[in-house]
Amino acid sequence: LDGASLKVLLEVQDRLGINPNAITIRGETPLYTAVVHGKGFGGKSDPEALETCIQLLKTKGGHFFPASAVEHVLQHPLLSLVLGSRKGDLEVLMGHLSLEFPLSGIMDVVSRTSRVVVSRTVEESLAALYGYPLHQLLAKFFFQMKAGTIVKKDDIVGTARLLLLNGFEANERIERGDGYDDEAKEISLETFVGFAPIQILAAAAIELEAIGPKLTEFVYGELDSVVSGLTEELITMGGARLSLEAPTLLERPRKQKSPKKSPSSNLSSAMGSNESATVLIDRASLKIDANEHIMHLLGGRARLDKAQISYTELGRVMLDESRAPRRDDSSNIEDSSAKGGNSERSCAICWKSFSLLNRKHRCRVSWRHLCDECSSKRIHVNGKEYRVSDGQFVRAKATNEKQAVKRATISQGMANSAESTANKSTPSEELARVRRQRLEAEEKANRDSLFGGNIMGQATNFLFGDEEEQQQQKQQSQDQMTGLVNSLGETRNALLERGDKLSSLNEKSEKMVSASEDFAKMATELRKQSERGLFW
Repeated sequence: LDGASLKVLLEVQDRLGINPNAITIRGETPLYTAVVHGKGFGGKSDPEALETCIQLLKTKGGHFFPASAVEHVLQHPLLSLVLGSRKGDLEVLMGHLSLEFPLSGIMDVVSRTSRVVVSRTVEESLAALYGYPLHQLLAKFFFQMKAGTIVKKDDIVGTARLLLLNGFEANERIERGDGYDDEAKEISLETFVGFAPIQILAAAAIELEAIGPKLTEFVYGELDSVVSGLTEELITMGGARLSLEAPTLLERPRKQKSPKKSPSSNLSSAMGSNESATVLIDRASLKIDANEHIMHLLGGRARLDKAQISYTELGRVMLDESRAPRRDDSSNIEDSSAKGGNSERSCAICWKSFSLLNRKHRCRVSWRHLCDECSSKRIHVNGKEYRVSDGQFVRAKATNEKQAVKRATISQGMANSAESTANKSTPSEELARVRRQRLEAEEKANRDSLFGGNIMGQATNFLFGDEEEQQQQKQQSQDQMTGLVNSLGETRNALLERGDKLSSLNEKSEKMVSASEDFAKMATELRKQSERGLFW
């Protein structure tokens, strides 16, 4: 990621015929390559350099995907960063993606045959649009754990947190689609169709217990720590519910017919086997709050209940007018057959069917019908209340906190700048300070010359030494004392001379001040006479 060289190339791109969207043999644009493969010096992640390169390429019209269909179907760069747990780069990328509803306009999105730059109204949910990144992160952890592979807790938990803070729903189930992006998947989600993120994690906890005897105590402890960290993050940060119904193989209840499932050409995991397609999971056991064993594996009922309460007690979010939902309450919400799309028959997030006891509501941001549990939070704008989904509530809260930190940083910077300005000396004050320091240094040197050396030590020996030494050193000490007297006299004369110079300098300064005052009076008199038309 060499921003300086890239800037030079792009500045002369017209003359050299450089295309900012030129594609490789695999159909990757420069922008795609920068995000997915780009590294800083030393081969390490460098979010700051990535931000620079993305801005440069987008300024010149760069896109993440080619403008026309290509042979290879690429995985979305967001998924690549999520599955790599590259949370620093992911945060940079999210600043350049469409994550706010309504998801419409010219976007880098998935078409039905390949990934290209298209202009269309997006009907999918945020998770479905980007390939269910939170689910894929947890599914990859499931298979890594099944293989006994240690993962970095901070990276995977931090990545999950970042997805939740950007509006990805913690209770959304994976909906079986038309299979258009199966070739690009690193992890197949066929095993987990109908699962919510917390249920994938519960399946991972069950698998960890099963393979525990084969693992070392250290590896087991590390993986168990990741399970606990992810569980707490999903519940306290995203509002994941343990009361969700067990995942089903049945399709989501809809009025419109769901897209037909296309045969998948790649159901294998990233480890090169068909393991992910053959994993058998007892779905019925994943009604988590009804299964004490799973509750224990995830941390225990007391701890999980406490985590749920902490999310439930989160207060309302106050937004300014510029961030108010722009939907008309009276307008209808059309049904959609897209994955995660709206249906008047079931909640778009948890799939619970609507009835007299389970009323349907509408999220004023994502504009979909939701059940009460998936839309229990509110945002407030100028005293008006809006019902929103859990994901959109978390996103609004996180945005508020980010803006508050930004404002505090700016205020602190301004305060530091003002303090620096106040403490800054004028040229005359600085000159006086330097002169004062020089005089103090000279006086210190003179004091050292008066009381330094070994004179005091010799005087002590003269007073308290033995008689023979006193006789031997008597004459020498008298000579040294005579020299000391002479030295004191010379130093006294030097000090008197310096005092005379300082007095002379003071007199000269007073004379200069007096002359300046006389000159000022003369200038004033001259100005007055000029105003009367006289010349002096």
